[in-house]
Amino acid sequence: MTAKDTLKSIQHAINEFLGPKTLAEDGIFGPKSRAALEKVVQMAEKPETVLGSGEIRAEFDARTEKNLATLDPAAQVIFRPFIQAAKEAAGKLGFEYTAIGGTRSWAEQDKLYAQGRTAPGKIVTQARAGGSWHNFGIALDFGVFRDGEYLDDSEPKTASRVHNAIGKLAENFGIYWGGSWDGFPDEPHFQVAVPYTLAEAAAKFKEKGTVLA
Repeated sequence: MTAKDTLKSIQHAINEFLGPKTLAEDGIFGPKSRAALEKVVQMAEKPETVLGSGEIRAEFDARTEKNLATLDPAAQVIFRPFIQAAKEAAGKLGFEYTAIGGTRSWAEQDKLYAQGRTAPGKIVTQARAGGSWHNFGIALDFGVFRDGEYLDDSEPKTASRVHNAIGKLAENFGIYWGGSWDGFPDEPHFQVAVPYTLAEAAAKFKEKGTVLA
């Protein structure tokens, strides 16, 4: 996906909230797009907000809502329509799709990186602090469940099939799927698509406290 494609996806996600004719989905993120993004950020802070379609914003299970709330407000807005679609798709397959992880502080990231290296446990990440999209408030990890059972551990092949099915939906919502990564794919991982490298995102985050403005 090119940077322009990424911006088109974000504009599409904004239109999901404000109405299909709010923005031209042209990949040019000018003043009008920025103003629209500010508006949906304000919407994210008001649970009673009515969407452009006339329907009340979807509310999800408590665990998903808890992890979603850790994200940058703009990321929350972009994620909501995707989560709704993901849950519906998983439900049709007979499973529940739940957000099980959200934003991590840089200290938490270093602690997680130490696991399996200098601390007990198995290696679960290749990223040090500042090297994970979870450090910037734009990423969620999801789990596949059936009747409350976490299938990523007990039935990893089944969970993988579900993650792959959901992954195919992501790009339509301005979301990037970690299962697409080369070398170390991360199927439960989804993030807001941004036109930056990790290094660029880290620099932007240190300067502005967000990578979405």
